[in-house]
Amino acid sequence: MKWITYIPVIAALLIGCKQSEKSEMLDATITAEKTMPERNTVGEEDRLTQVLIINAGADKVWGLLRQLDDVDKYSSTISKVEFTGNKGIGGERVCTAEDGTGFFRERIVAFDDRFRTYSYSLIEGVPAQNMVNTFKVVNLGFNKCALVWSSKYDAFLENPNMTEEQFTAFMDSASLETLQKISEAATSSM
Repeated sequence: MKWITYIPVIAALLIGCKQSEKSEMLDATITAEKTMPERNTVGEEDRLTQVLIINAGADKVWGLLRQLDDVDKYSSTISKVEFTGNKGIGGERVCTAEDGTGFFRERIVAFDDRFRTYSYSLIEGVPAQNMVNTFKVVNLGFNKCALVWSSKYDAFLENPNMTEEQFTAFMDSASLETLQKISEAATSSM
């Protein structure tokens, strides 16, 4: 599935825009879709996807997102982040849970400034096998962008702490909170 699938979603969210702005934003989205690398597209195998339209330029939002070592600013479920290695592919971060007792380890597996995207695998601390999450910032023009987060994994790992439904609900709310806090940070200094 290509990004073009999001055009109806984006169009529905832009109802308050002038017709000329809508047309140009959709044209920008189609152009962005055509230039995106296949490895970072949202596909049918994705289990969760969040899309948020932000009233800020794509470069500004990407500038916040690409830092990699400050995700605790954008999530109430993370109290601390320790980043090691390159700020890009191969870098790792350990995110400590808000209660200080749990953690999860992530490895950056794809990073592309040109296409404003990165993916990270969760290698420890989550009940999912081969989990990879992706952030993507899509320029919509007119100082707007779409921030997309998607997640895929092969299988849920049965455990005594939560069911797959609880895990999915947690991931859904945590990812939406993260997108909203990134949006607030990007628009607060405008």
